[in-house]
Amino acid sequence: MSRLKGFVTMSSDIGYMVPAARPNLPSTDYINNGIYLGRSQFHNFPVCLDFSNLLSPTGILVGKIRTGKSTTAKAILIRLNRLYGTRVLIFDPHGEYAELVRSNGGIVIDMKEEKINPCQLGEGSSLTQKAHQLVDMLGTVFDLNYNQVYYFTKYAVNGFKKFGNNLTFNYIIDQLEQDSKRDSMLAKSVRAILTRIGLLSDTIFGDANSIPISSLTQGLVCVDLSRLDNNTYRDIAMLSILQYIYNDMLANQGRPSQINDKEEAIRLEIMIDEAGRVAADEKSVAARLVKESGKFKIGLMFGIQDLADLDTKIFSNYGFMIVHKLDNSDYISKIQKDANFTRGQSHLIQSLPVGTAYVKLNFKDAAVSRPFLVNVDQELPLLGTITESKVEQNLGASKPLRAQIPEIRTNRDTIGKVRDSPKLDNNLQQNKETTEIQQLQRKLAQDLIDNPSFNVTQHYDSIGVDSYRGNDAKKSLSANGYIKETYLKNKGKILHLTKTAIEEMGLKPATDRFGGGVHINVIDNIATKLRDIGHSVETEKKIGENSYTDIVVDSKTAVEVEMREFRHTNIYKNVGFFEKVIIVCYKKSQLDNFKTKLNNMPLSPERRKKVTVIDYPSLCRREKLLEVFGDARNTR
Repeated sequence: MSRLKGFVTMSSDIGYMVPAARPNLPSTDYINNGIYLGRSQFHNFPVCLDFSNLLSPTGILVGKIRTGKSTTAKAILIRLNRLYGTRVLIFDPHGEYAELVRSNGGIVIDMKEEKINPCQLGEGSSLTQKAHQLVDMLGTVFDLNYNQVYYFTKYAVNGFKKFGNNLTFNYIIDQLEQDSKRDSMLAKSVRAILTRIGLLSDTIFGDANSIPISSLTQGLVCVDLSRLDNNTYRDIAMLSILQYIYNDMLANQGRPSQINDKEEAIRLEIMIDEAGRVAADEKSVAARLVKESGKFKIGLMFGIQDLADLDTKIFSNYGFMIVHKLDNSDYISKIQKDANFTRGQSHLIQSLPVGTAYVKLNFKDAAVSRPFLVNVDQELPLLGTITESKVEQNLGASKPLRAQIPEIRTNRDTIGKVRDSPKLDNNLQQNKETTEIQQLQRKLAQDLIDNPSFNVTQHYDSIGVDSYRGNDAKKSLSANGYIKETYLKNKGKILHLTKTAIEEMGLKPATDRFGGGVHINVIDNIATKLRDIGHSVETEKKIGENSYTDIVVDSKTAVEVEMREFRHTNIYKNVGFFEKVIIVCYKKSQLDNFKTKLNNMPLSPERRKKVTVIDYPSLCRREKLLEVFGDARNTR
């Protein structure tokens, strides 16, 4: 009998293999309303997330890197905001959400450019409570021991009593350093951690918040943490904002002060991607927000690769869990045990394709739901292109909009039977969609030629598509090596076609002269700065047959922008026409190489004096611009 035991298999383990079965799908009453997530892998049923039916609005998205975890989160968050007007706050550690948020009329906060004071924790708590909250925050990030917690709490309480909400890290650190010189026990306790915490006062953590934290809960907002130097800064920034929101809700009886009081399942959805320490500590404000989520009517979503990044109290209080591909056997065993997975389902977790995930729902009425497979759909039918006015209208709507779910006609008596006509219909539909995608790719490629200075969002607006379909076309072109992306500050992502695209797609550039989108944006930026200081500027100035100069300043100075290589022809063609020639190399690292090549050119001393090489980052500084070109505002 013991030899046979290994071959015993429960019917629930192989149910997914039986065509006539309906594997683990909840009743349609539970999955037919709410935001559209995708379609069940078996029988192609539409699957929706209805937060009003779930035990809690807390969601857990777990999976390896590049398995579709963030893409699933984007679909849920944007659809919540777009269809119901739900406020959405995203903590984005890798810059993955920023472009999508911008394209949907949202706001992106680059924390590298902002200041935040973790001691300014809003209203709703006493000064003593705020002191404990601040120390809990530091303990979450720095693993303070008992003595360190005691001393930091003591000095934080004194600081809040003296300065109130104007307290800063500097005061606490200064007081600890001064007193530790006289108190050996204090010095021994805090010396190891004081230097690490002291570094916070010289970074983004300043004396005051440069942005009103309350504004982060007003609409669709992405807090971009990707440019911060390390995880400590990211964690403190996230915890500071979360603590402010928690206190704000306490002060307003569970309703954020900037959020309309509407009868909704949730008023605010917070996404914490790569949760790390922020959600791993039971004392963390993230864990407290999960505990109070029903009262506050907020939802928290956690994107994680490691289950150790999530406190057990959060893991046991989820309303929905979405499991993408995982390899770690310990994590899979924990999910199988805690989320009601069968052995067969657990084995499949290791081989899930990108974009396919197990969905586990916990319902308020205690209805038992086994996990089921869903192909997450990134092409939610949209009501036209999303514009800022449409987003504002959506945010201000007094009634939630119903999700637009495609109608599915299913004959339950014939489920599992082979039918030719649906299969044929599906093939025709797939062919139609493939043709549409190819046409969209070509439209986007042509727009890159017609409008090379546009950023990604402007291209999508130009060809009249929403960000979902536009991103699909962009990804396909990128996968084929047809386009490349570059990020420009204050402009966003710029796309430019490769030679392969022009050759294989049979595209015709308007002219051989014009460079890529980045090149054109650099020229435009320099021209704008020169006009601001009073100069007369012409761009793409024709100076001969098939010969152009990037910028001509006051009809006497030529400026040529070089993105990659130093080109002798740009000097030879301009040095005879103009009094001065400025060669601008795109990167600082190119400067020495450009100067060497210029010195090696066979130019007469008179002509050599006319030519100057400068790097673009330096030229963008106003003082350098004035040094090279002078201030023409008072001479006209």
